Amino acid sequence: MDATGLRRTLAAAALLPLGFAVVACGGDGDDGDGADRPATAPSSSAPVDGGDTTSSPAPSTSAPTSAPTDQGGADDVTAAGLAAIRTAEQRAGGTAYAIDDSGDADGWEVEVAVGRRSVEVQVSRDGRQVRGTDQEDLDGDDRRALGRARTDLSRAITVTIDQHGGVLDEAGLDDDDDRYHWSVTLRNGDEYDVDLTGGTARRSDRDDD
Repeated sequence: MDATGLRRTLAAAALLPLGFAVVACGGDGDDGDGADRPATAPSSSAPVDGGDTTSSPAPSTSAPTSAPTDQGGADDVTAAGLAAIRTAEQRAGGTAYAIDDSGDADGWEVEVAVGRRSVEVQVSRDGRQVRGTDQEDLDGDDRRALGRARTDLSRAITVTIDQHGGVLDEAGLDDDDDRYHWSVTLRNGDEYDVDLTGGTARRSDRDDD
């Protein structure tokens, strides 16, 4: 080998380690920055549909409000009459012995025995308010009969309605051949007698044709 060939051989041998170094550096780069990184997985949460998450209000199950009751029923009329008796007795300070449903806006007329006087008390339709009073002498026989009575006017009305039904029209102290009793007349025209000492309402003989 001549001198020129020897120099070329040595030069090539000297460059060989550099080539390995370059390859090594390249390999390190591939293992680092060039290495594949796992991709970030996309979120699996689906977007929330706002329309589906809003609950619809449940339909109301409440029953409709009841209509007002009929204030003109039989129970109301009779109860108003009994209230009128209490109101009149409190106003006059005596014992009621007659009541009449005037049939108009004036209400009730209640006769109250106060000693030897008879006080007429005009009471409103609902039986709560006094509209006026008037008075006159009380019949002696009526006064003595009331003194013997063991059943009052309100009780006679209640017994009659409980046993026979109907709507109160008028009631009061009455006598047949000097035999006193309570007489209760209903709006349908039926009339009943209640003994002053008893609790039974009997159909009046005056009703018989």
